[in-house]
Amino acid sequence: MGEFDRAAASYDRSRRPPSEGELKAVVNALEGCRSVLDVGTGTGRYALPLERHGFTVKGMDLSRPMLHVARAKGLYELLQADAFRLPLREGSMDGSVAVHVLQLVSDPVAVLREMGRVTRRRVVGVLPPDPEQRKRRTPGPFEQAMARYMEMAKERGYAMPFTQQHEENRQKVLEGCPPPVVTHVDDQEGVFPDDMTWNDARDFMGLFDVPPEVHSEFVGLLGPLPAPRADGFRRIIEVARWDSPALLPR
Repeated sequence: MGEFDRAAASYDRSRRPPSEGELKAVVNALEGCRSVLDVGTGTGRYALPLERHGFTVKGMDLSRPMLHVARAKGLYELLQADAFRLPLREGSMDGSVAVHVLQLVSDPVAVLREMGRVTRRRVVGVLPPDPEQRKRRTPGPFEQAMARYMEMAKERGYAMPFTQQHEENRQKVLEGCPPPVVTHVDDQEGVFPDDMTWNDARDFMGLFDVPPEVHSEFVGLLGPLPAPRADGFRRIIEVARWDSPALLPR
């Protein structure tokens, strides 16, 4: 079972809905589009708000359990598929979006070019996190507790998936497919809900293999999970826009 199959039931508990600033930037980047393919739609966290903004959205994801959750929430145009081989005709959609997806795939440029193939006008992607932001930031109690959990898990042989890809994938996009337009959003709401629990935090980190007794041991050592808002955490979200024809092979 894949990590996102396992995360489906708890995914929405460990993440806030998209912030108004981030959603506005994505909507603005899709100007002139009506039909939109949401690549890596997951539980529909972005697809459903985009529908409320008047777009006709088709949600696509590789994980069937995630799509089941999206359907239960009211997203009905769904497609189980691989982002590298979208089963759609060339130019069959006006636009496509990949929100918090490019950092997770083995070849983000190939995914962007495939998105460009199936869309007529715009391709929009939220870029992988900027590592320089993290270096400039002093982590607060919430981030410190999460980091310590990850350290203890790693010491016991449990590793968080994907993290090593994030910086590499960002560089691959910037070098291999530089976006002509990037909108920076100062997101003051952060990622995590205020009522997040240690169980939610473990699932967010993808550490499903940590046994319950080991998880309980970690929690006993760390104490209560500090509230995310106590960190005063702010992140800069980068919403990139490409014109679809520019992504096609020449």
